[in-house]
Amino acid sequence: MGDPQTCAARVVLLGASNVVLGFRCAVRAARERVGAPLEVFAAIGHGRSYGVESSVFTRKLPAIASCNLWSTLRERPRMPTFAVVTDLGNDLAYGFEPEQVQAWLIQALDRLAAAQAQVVITGLPVEALRRLEPWKFEFFSRLFFPQRRIDRARVTAAAEELELRVDRLARDRKLARIVLRADWYEFDPIHIALGARREAWRAFVGPWKPRAELERGAAVDARWRQRGRFAPQQRQWLGYDTGRAQPCARLGDGTQFFLY
Repeated sequence: MGDPQTCAARVVLLGASNVVLGFRCAVRAARERVGAPLEVFAAIGHGRSYGVESSVFTRKLPAIASCNLWSTLRERPRMPTFAVVTDLGNDLAYGFEPEQVQAWLIQALDRLAAAQAQVVITGLPVEALRRLEPWKFEFFSRLFFPQRRIDRARVTAAAEELELRVDRLARDRKLARIVLRADWYEFDPIHIALGARREAWRAFVGPWKPRAELERGAAVDARWRQRGRFAPQQRQWLGYDTGRAQPCARLGDGTQFFLY
């Protein structure tokens, strides 16, 4: 699995498609903020659910709550750990109530607290959702969740309630919370636009407090020299298991990736 003694820190990323689409921006921002090389633990994936198995077309992924990220995190040697928890809205589109999503979030936060992680929680793109024209809502809901009929009034009200719950939870636990800015979104109301991803991820990792010697920011090699390929430990395609042993990939600086 590699030598953790050579790593500057461990980064945990929990989320769905926004983490997948912005993964390189996320890793680069993390390396700039807390140093390199890193151990990157990620439970991510398009349509990923915090609490139940999710299926997108012919691919299935386990719930974030039940994937093996948590057991591996407990087994690995301790090191400075930093986390971003994001993409909480998918479970609302799947029909779950804000109270249930909050319960799954609390479970993840308790586990991160056990790892002594510095945690940042992002909100939901509520403002972008409010501004969305009716025909765009219908288009994107059918595009991203083709097997579900989503009621706009219900999901908007649920997103607003979950946003309040996340805000209260972050304040109670003294965790950093990032409000998602409406200008990070363009035509697509739930995915941060390509041109805004670097700015957004720098904002997400900004509250992390690294060791004093890393506060100035680490010099990061702009080249992405990757060995291996990104694939989670547990995944099904067309009913067949296609997972890979972890870590599944490394960068030239020694950063290694554990995907679940």
